[in-house]
Amino acid sequence: MPLREILIVLGYEAKSSARRWELWLPFVLSSVVGMLMISRGYRSFGGDAAQQFFIRGWIPLSMVTAAMLSTVATITGLSVGSLRYWLSLPLSRTQVVSVKMFANLTMGLLVSTLTLLLAGVLIIGVAVLATLPNLILLILLSSAISGLMAGLTVAIKDLSKLSLLTILLGGSLQYLSSVYVPLQELHPVLKMLVIINPVTLASESLRGNYTTFLPILFAEAVVFYAFGLIQLSRRVGKILD
Repeated sequence: MPLREILIVLGYEAKSSARRWELWLPFVLSSVVGMLMISRGYRSFGGDAAQQFFIRGWIPLSMVTAAMLSTVATITGLSVGSLRYWLSLPLSRTQVVSVKMFANLTMGLLVSTLTLLLAGVLIIGVAVLATLPNLILLILLSSAISGLMAGLTVAIKDLSKLSLLTILLGGSLQYLSSVYVPLQELHPVLKMLVIINPVTLASESLRGNYTTFLPILFAEAVVFYAFGLIQLSRRVGKILD
């Protein structure tokens, strides 16, 4: 495996995502302001426990829009010139696509990690949230969302419909989740639908149910990421043919 070349492309894509502050900074600011204001509302009605319940659901949700829009930008920005340049290195098409997929999840991971750290500093306490299991959780969630969005985006032939897909998927991930409502308060049928949402799996894991929900999130991340990788490889093949 050409590890050196993969690391070169990987480093380039990661730095490129991090430098695009005009994309991720507004999401961070919006997420933090929303977290501070809405969590105060939860606290005023239900005390500290309600506030912490909301915050631990909000952190995973903060990455959704950033991860989706970053994925769309990456896919729509694919060009013959850039692809042929990367393929001029001793890299296979699948390896190049894998690196592009990594760039997709970098943006969402950056936004959610900063939101988590700011939540720790401003409200809960850094030691409570800034742990290795939580970082792994956010990586899995970002992989799941980026893979799902990549797979669905490539399947759409009319790129003018991408905004509609983003709205529908983003709304579904947000409202058909346990971010705002405890699972035990949902009707059993609705609960079955909500519980397969990766945002729900991440939210419930952050609330302390790691052993129950984290393995399911891991499985979804693998499936969705593979789905996105396969679909994006097909898109690259069509662009180059």
